[in-house]
Amino acid sequence: MTRGGAGAGRERDDWRRVGMTILHWNRALLAALACCALACAMTASSSPGQSARDDVPEEYAELTNPFEEIPSGRIRYWERQYKAQCARCHGIDGRGGGKYAAEQWVPPRNFTDSAFMATRSDGQLFYQIRSGGGERSGMPAYGPGSDISWSEEKIWKMVLFLRRFAAAPGQDE
Repeated sequence: MTRGGAGAGRERDDWRRVGMTILHWNRALLAALACCALACAMTASSSPGQSARDDVPEEYAELTNPFEEIPSGRIRYWERQYKAQCARCHGIDGRGGGKYAAEQWVPPRNFTDSAFMATRSDGQLFYQIRSGGGERSGMPAYGPGSDISWSEEKIWKMVLFLRRFAAAPGQDE
């Protein structure tokens, strides 16, 4: 018996086609992996923790709240406002675990984290509520001219209400 009878050429061609098909699939797989690696690298360079929501113009960062406190008779009103507009992402308890939190690219802030809240001026919080959470954030703008269109007074008072979460005993984690 000799190697390479009449069917040997056809068999060799079949194996060559299989080899070429595997080679093409390997190249396609490598290209797909390279694209994934590039996408991951781009995502990592703009991590959700450091998003556009941290970029506040200096003139806002230095603003102070013109209101000192929410009158005790108005706390319930602000609780209702918070529940209606903020709780679905930030959670009823202000910890950032609302029903839509998991759907957000940028995790909602935890207002009970007093260490974090101490790093934010009232002006920064005002700006973020007024202008929204920035690119890739699910937080809408609440300021004048937005779909929600709160007055500046209402935004300042919401800042006071949000500060209550971090001031509540046993809220730090």
